[in-house]
Amino acid sequence: METNIFLKTIPFFIFIWGLAAAFLIFRPRIPVLWKIAAFLLYLFYIWVFKSDIEQFLIMVGQNWYITTILFLKESLYLTFYLLIIFWPISLFIIFYKSDDFGAERLLKFMIFFTIIFWIIVAVYSYNKRGIDNLLYNKLTELFPFLK
Repeated sequence: METNIFLKTIPFFIFIWGLAAAFLIFRPRIPVLWKIAAFLLYLFYIWVFKSDIEQFLIMVGQNWYITTILFLKESLYLTFYLLIIFWPISLFIIFYKSDDFGAERLLKFMIFFTIIFWIIVAVYSYNKRGIDNLLYNKLTELFPFLK
């Protein structure tokens, strides 16, 4: 695994963040000042990671399919490490949540998500060569537009 795993996935997260910021503009009952602050914070992150975003756009222009597969593989490892952060935060939220039903739903979601994710990671780790062969070779033979 590479040390800059998060840097390779930043452009996708920046895109998702931009989409969420656009949705925030249409959210009622949030003061305009906070909407502007959230959008300015988003623009700041675009400025900070400008070179990574430009490099990503060049990679997508050269081969979008390989770039997408690399993103999914990097996200798999990134999520594995982020679960170490998400679990304690979720448990604190569950403890302090006043709604018992919501706390139980969050706990169930975290448990099912983690178990399903571990199964995906285990299957990929066990049969990495076969899955990579399927993604990089077999699918591009089956669907020529993926090249």
